[in-house]
Amino acid sequence: MKIKIHAVPTRTPGQFYWSVKIDGNITHWPQPVGAYEYVKKYLKHYYKECAAYSMVTSLAVNLLSEDEFSLVKSLKKSKCKGISIRQYGYLKGIHERQMREW
Repeated sequence: MKIKIHAVPTRTPGQFYWSVKIDGNITHWPQPVGAYEYVKKYLKHYYKECAAYSMVTSLAVNLLSEDEFSLVKSLKKSKCKGISIRQYGYLKGIHERQMREW
């Protein structure tokens, strides 16, 4: 993952807009605060996806119920891309329960 933030001059002298490039996707912001908030939000979501995939791969599948198994199977297949906050919380609860039982 590559992240690049830089100021781009406009046609009006002395004015800039901020360009954020993340994995080839470019967005533009009038203020640097907006650009940094966007990057912070993106990194937070990326961290959740990585943490969720780590939890999914460490679960013991034979101890799961049918609903939990279907969730884990779908998350593992997609490598947790686009996981929602609710799914992350449910997965974290399953993971913590299994860690207590072991």
